[in-house]
Amino acid sequence: MRYRELRACGLPRGQLRGHLDRKRLLRPFHDVYVDRANDEATRLRALLRRLPAEAIVCRHTAAALHGFGDFAPRPTAVHILLPAGLARPELRGVTVHETALPAEPVLVNGVRCTSIARSAVDLARTCRRLDALPVLDGLPRPRTQVRVLDDFDRLRYVIDLGWEEQQVGAEYDGLSHLDRDRARHDRARHNWLSAQGWRMRYFTDWDLYRRPHHIAAVLRTTLSPT
Repeated sequence: MRYRELRACGLPRGQLRGHLDRKRLLRPFHDVYVDRANDEATRLRALLRRLPAEAIVCRHTAAALHGFGDFAPRPTAVHILLPAGLARPELRGVTVHETALPAEPVLVNGVRCTSIARSAVDLARTCRRLDALPVLDGLPRPRTQVRVLDDFDRLRYVIDLGWEEQQVGAEYDGLSHLDRDRARHDRARHNWLSAQGWRMRYFTDWDLYRRPHHIAAVLRTTLSPT
């Protein structure tokens, strides 16, 4: 919560100071207060309430939320993504990045963050060695959020990770197959993209966390000239 919200709930200033002194409340960022028992997701949700509505979690912080584990270094600061042109908030412990392209957020534990594909590419671009994310090691650099237009130049679909020249796309397949409406949409989407010449490859959490080299092998084969 923010300071004014705590005061609006009737918490006196002196009592707030006492909670902070006794560590019953923590202030991880300026004007952001959380209960000490709360987890990282709660801390991030509280931070996002302090930032512009367009702010989402990205890079190392998003990777940790997605459960990249050993494939990504642990964040030393909270990484936030904002559209270019917005005022950049200055908060201790927060690193703000700008993007000229829209990033469609996903929700992980109630926290708005970049998708798995976008997080992976962002990390690969900033890490000193690609072996921090072996899923991308040795592959041509892809683009994220690839916009696919129809014959009338209208946006039809957005592909998480794509190589436009080769018309190869890769996406993370979560639990959408458990939702019939989503499954129908995904099937229609796949069929349309295939008809346009796109070769789509889908990967699961098992692929990402347990056998990332399988992902690299599949994509390398798909990207290779026939």
